[in-house]
Amino acid sequence: MGDPHEQRVVRFLSSPTAYPHPAQSIVRRETHVSHVFLAGQFAYKLKKPVKFPFLDASTVALRKKFCHLELSLNRRLAPTIYLSMVPITERGGQLQLGGRGRVVEWVVKMRRLPEERMLDQLIVARPLDSVPGFGRGGLARDVAPVGAPQVSRKQMQEIADRLIRFFRRAARSRTIARYGTPAQVKALVLGNLQECQPFLGTLLKEPERALLEASYRQFLALHEPVLARRVRERRIIDGHGDLRCENICMWSPAGRHPERPPPPAGGVEGTDRVCIFDCVEFQPAFRCGDLANDFSFLVMDVEFRGRHDLAQALLDRYRRRVTDPTFETVLPFYKCHRSLVRGKVRGFAWLQHPNTPEGRRIRGLSRRHFQLATCYARVFAPPRLILVGGKIAGVSGAIFGGLVAPILTYFAVEMKMGFALPMMIGTTVSLISFIIAILLGPETRGKLLTADLELAGKPKPA
Repeated sequence: MGDPHEQRVVRFLSSPTAYPHPAQSIVRRETHVSHVFLAGQFAYKLKKPVKFPFLDASTVALRKKFCHLELSLNRRLAPTIYLSMVPITERGGQLQLGGRGRVVEWVVKMRRLPEERMLDQLIVARPLDSVPGFGRGGLARDVAPVGAPQVSRKQMQEIADRLIRFFRRAARSRTIARYGTPAQVKALVLGNLQECQPFLGTLLKEPERALLEASYRQFLALHEPVLARRVRERRIIDGHGDLRCENICMWSPAGRHPERPPPPAGGVEGTDRVCIFDCVEFQPAFRCGDLANDFSFLVMDVEFRGRHDLAQALLDRYRRRVTDPTFETVLPFYKCHRSLVRGKVRGFAWLQHPNTPEGRRIRGLSRRHFQLATCYARVFAPPRLILVGGKIAGVSGAIFGGLVAPILTYFAVEMKMGFALPMMIGTTVSLISFIIAILLGPETRGKLLTADLELAGKPKPA
């Protein structure tokens, strides 16, 4: 927190005398993009003057814009929580919350939620034995607080029901649908991986980065028709974008607060015990997309905390209530992307406080997320044998260059990471394509055969 303006406003909001209502003591929570001040029955969110590759909040005007977006967008799922925007003004050299004078900052005023009812506090960690890629006592060990009240499968089903209703009512349009096209999804996942570059060699190892890139490219090449189909089926929505346990509270306030207007069109209001808040307001590309992308964030987060059983409860409810034939295909792909997002976000938070105990704790969580992402990658992009026949410069050459090359890269990365995969790679793509074309003969040229290699626990074919 090196910005003098930010330091001044934080000092002001950290004092109980700053508020026009009773506030015995002030508790401050900090993320990489904001400060939240818990003051009595209310909470106030202050945007940080930061500039990242994915967010520019460096001016007061931009932060005012993001406050307005946060208020309107979050009222879709938490209309009883988000109350108003409040200016911080300066008059006679003194700051005031909501007073007259020159506006120097903006905050979002919210109703305070009980921290003990947050989903991350209710979940008790278990080893990730049942998550693919993890051994006994996996990466989620000691992430969730031990001894916290347990959340039930029924409560997870209530969360899934709330989200399914939200997905059905969420805005859809041609503009929003573009965020789900294969080209846009490719830009999203590879762009996010590129934004992890500052952590290469510290939190993210180069073989892991190469494996992730190769896996993404393999999936995108093989499943482009699936992504296009999901666009046609109108599964691309203006969603939440940050569905993790910290943003879900198993509690519903009674009555309507006088400061809160009626819920917006398309909002999800009711007497549910599930309050979902803090969506992404600053970047539509992080919020708009495939509903499976949104849903996978929560599934990933629950698995990260060691509760594969509760993640399964979410998935079972979705499968029962929603007809979605290609959901299973895209789920691990989007879980990988979301775990990488969390690794990146926590990595940036670590860079802000690298030498503090909290910074070191966040560094460990970031590293675990990068490791989990590589485990998901091995699920949605397993090793494959692909045979291509045709002329060197023809269609088969294009197929081989666009599809097989990233897969061979994946094989090479797996070998670097200690997996003995028998492979023989020619010197050039054209040469391999030419040899295979001769072996297959003219009647099979131009045809593509993809066969999964079940390498784990199965004998080699005779």
